[in-house]
Amino acid sequence: MTGPLLFNSTAKRHAWLKLANMVEEVGPDHIPCTQAPDLYYPEGDEIGGAHYVRLAKRACQRCPLIQPCAEYAIKYKEEYGVWGGLSPNDRKNIRKKRAENA
Repeated sequence: MTGPLLFNSTAKRHAWLKLANMVEEVGPDHIPCTQAPDLYYPEGDEIGGAHYVRLAKRACQRCPLIQPCAEYAIKYKEEYGVWGGLSPNDRKNIRKKRAENA
């Protein structure tokens, strides 16, 4: 069982709720991460963890919310899991490149 969602800012909470509302509008049956959430959070030291990341990224490619999901995770520095087809390292690299180009 998981605990309550904790947000370090009101802005992040509102952004997350907006994304959750988009999922409801599209319908959870059309959002791959709602079908197999554990796939999107493989343990780093788990055997095959990289394989699960690749599978999750591939599944994200057919999600209608891939872009807002990725932008949310980049902006709010989600540390874990595959969001919008991006791993934590992918998101870190994007933030770094954006900072360099700013």
